[in-house]
Amino acid sequence: MGELLEHVAVNKQRVIHIGSVSYTTGQLRPQNLIDLLALRLVTLTKQMRLNGLDHSYRPTVVAGRTPVGSILPFATRVRQAFKGNRAESVSSAWIKTIDTPANRMVLATLLYLHRLYMRLGHSKGAPTMRAELGDGIEVFRRIEAGRQELSMLALTPIEGKAAKRPEYLEASSIARAVFGQAGIQPQATGLLSLSPVVFNLEDAFEAFLRTRLRDSLTESGLRVLDGNIKHPEGLQDVLYSEPKHKKAEGIPVKPDIVICRGSEVLAVIDVKYKPYGGGLPDRADVEQVVTYAQIYETNLAIVALPQRPPNAHPLIPIGRIGQTNIAVLAVNLNTNDLASEIEIVAGSITRVLLKRPGPVQSDLVSPGLAVISQ
Repeated sequence: MGELLEHVAVNKQRVIHIGSVSYTTGQLRPQNLIDLLALRLVTLTKQMRLNGLDHSYRPTVVAGRTPVGSILPFATRVRQAFKGNRAESVSSAWIKTIDTPANRMVLATLLYLHRLYMRLGHSKGAPTMRAELGDGIEVFRRIEAGRQELSMLALTPIEGKAAKRPEYLEASSIARAVFGQAGIQPQATGLLSLSPVVFNLEDAFEAFLRTRLRDSLTESGLRVLDGNIKHPEGLQDVLYSEPKHKKAEGIPVKPDIVICRGSEVLAVIDVKYKPYGGGLPDRADVEQVVTYAQIYETNLAIVALPQRPPNAHPLIPIGRIGQTNIAVLAVNLNTNDLASEIEIVAGSITRVLLKRPGPVQSDLVSPGLAVISQ
């Protein structure tokens, strides 16, 4: 793993371990640390609303014809004399309020982040993030404190029952990071400020595997191309070869790795950063790579994963869909010798692809892989 990060990191950037986060299809992915903090705070705000916002009770005095709580006799007589109406009363009661230090802390952080994304205009992800933060601000709309007052109170330690709730404790940590500018914004002092770095390990694994396979397979006369970029640097294609609908035109298809011999595509590989215990890969991943194989007219579709079960071969046959053979390329990133691991992986791919001349045959997954597993 260290070599993997070194392959992507530049100038010995710091790596900050912040745990794992999962996302649903189409959900906004964080591009940097502040995106990650903002998304997490939005999630915590939703949890607060679901579990009930922190609240307290404060005394209030109500004057009018409808008493609330306990009537104040002296104040009532004064008001009746002033108004000339014996139906008037003055009463006092304790009312429930969400205007607490804990909620002010969350609201101040949401407002600060919202203003930050306002300055980003229409940059990638900024409008969506503003909308998410705006929904969070709406949860605390009944807090009447001004923004300057909120900022001053944002870092006040939370006390009482809110301090025992995990969502408020985590939100407090985020507030300290944001208002303490812990790598969030560049300082205007002229001094060097190093921001924490968040790695997208799926992108890192993809870039690492493609580069290492390119280095290893070139000696065998195979080309390894990036399907994410267009020709001639890459081999990106389109989804529909004969689009009949206007919206179907030019939809890009981007396999992570395309292996060719000359102009012939021998295999397509899609890289996923997911745990793998030796079973079947996710169906959605299989369907995606099978679609790639059909578009690139190859019979071998591979899902690459960053884990290999004990005693398993790097190239694990799964089955066949139509004329397309499906396999898992299991790369052991936990090894202490990643260079040797890549040699083993590249050797497995080379033996399969060069076993027979021409396109990869439909029966390759069974007999072909059985040969190399001996």
